[in-house]
Amino acid sequence: MTNGIHLQSLTFLPEMERRLDSLYTALDTLLTAEQFESAFHLAGSLYPYWETYESLSEGIDWLLKLMEDEDQFSGDSLASLYLMLGNLLRHQSDYERSAAFYERGLACLSNAIDYRVHASLLGGLGETAFRQGLYAAATGYYQSYLEIGRQAGDDCYAANAVNALGRLATVKGDFAEALESHRYVQHLCEANEYSSGTAWMFNALGELERARGEYRNAAGHFQKSAAIFHRLGDRGAQMLALQNLGFAILPVNPSGSETLLQKTLRFWQRGPARHGISLSLIGLSRVDMARGNMKKAGRQFAIASQVLDQIGVQLELGDRMDYEIAHENLKKALGPAQARGLFEQAGTSDPRSIPSARGLSVGAALTTRETATLLLVAQGLTDKQIAEQLVISPHTVNAHLKSIYRKLSVNNRTAAVAAARFRQFI
Repeated sequence: MTNGIHLQSLTFLPEMERRLDSLYTALDTLLTAEQFESAFHLAGSLYPYWETYESLSEGIDWLLKLMEDEDQFSGDSLASLYLMLGNLLRHQSDYERSAAFYERGLACLSNAIDYRVHASLLGGLGETAFRQGLYAAATGYYQSYLEIGRQAGDDCYAANAVNALGRLATVKGDFAEALESHRYVQHLCEANEYSSGTAWMFNALGELERARGEYRNAAGHFQKSAAIFHRLGDRGAQMLALQNLGFAILPVNPSGSETLLQKTLRFWQRGPARHGISLSLIGLSRVDMARGNMKKAGRQFAIASQVLDQIGVQLELGDRMDYEIAHENLKKALGPAQARGLFEQAGTSDPRSIPSARGLSVGAALTTRETATLLLVAQGLTDKQIAEQLVISPHTVNAHLKSIYRKLSVNNRTAAVAAARFRQFI
């Protein structure tokens, strides 16, 4: 979804990634030349990449730079900018800032605004409320989203809203209502050939079955969801379905679960998407518990628990069940005192740099361009010299450095080089 418009296929994104430096240079040029509307449209084209390829911090930096001159944009353009920024912040689990930008987007809507932007802002507010456990508020936002979709005669938007209401029903334990909602969504999606909606419906059905303890059925739904997202090129959504699949197969196939959860952990660390990181860690802790690696399992679980507390997320029913299983097993195996010590130690840990199941660092991954930038930094080159070497603008170099600092949890060039060498990134 970009600017309120849902894209059925994102298969163009690998080509966009190959041309990313040129696109960033163009965006920088437009901003320097004060061609704000053109810069807005280019940012809107880049947004699916930022969201789907988990380049969240990168996208946030660019959007905030655009909004330094927000007086240059129309109210409708601002609404779209706030929507995109709210979405990227929500994926990072920054729910309060995300909701604030959605609200600002609603405040600057005009009467002529595209209904899809209006609906998507309400949907975003529904998602932030849902993640915070504010289910009454989430219901109201989703109902408003649904009403807009129906008034516009857009079955795809109606399907999105009903699917969200079905997820709410699952969280509340009303499985019959949830199943009825998702079956209706399936009908709407099939009638409109809405593949992305079908994939989200299968993911929601998987969550329903997982909450009921029907793991085999859940795994089948998650596999269908992941396959559709893969075909559509929606990498972020595919990773979410694969993470859910990892939990569904964990009781019968710990090794397969570990492979999936390691993959999703590395992906979420790029964002960083703190909610996703935490869930992957909880799953990996259960894998290690099954193998008797209790100390490592305890550290991973404790870090995940600390991060979940920090972001103030209310876990969905299936996630909450897996969390409680891991917590109880950990306390029984280690005892209260040792478990408490791990939790205290976890309070000073960075969830982006925990050890993998193989004992190797899997800190926030650097992109190819960030690695190239850091290699030149290690050689002592200035931003201007790096820009000349990589044929990009100095601003793009600066954007890469900001992302590198964030991923490595450092605040200067020397520390970044040292941290990258320690983690064998360069």
